[in-house]
Amino acid sequence: MLINSDKLVSISEVNQNFSKVIKLLEQHKSLVILKNNKPVYILLDYKKFKEEAGNSSLDIDLLAKSIIRDSNK
Repeated sequence: MLINSDKLVSISEVNQNFSKVIKLLEQHKSLVILKNNKPVYILLDYKKFKEEAGNSSLDIDLLAKSIIRDSNK
């Protein structure tokens, strides 16, 4: 699986510079947060979440996989 490196932020960056992370989120609509260089969280624009959730009856795990797949485009 390929991941767009522009959408990766470390958990340290989130803790230290949340306003920068929010600007990235506004630009990309979703981010993957890394802890110990491994993806552990997805930060998602609410409007994008509502669109994704409203367009499917997927459970949360499948929805997350769909969002990660879309973020690799």
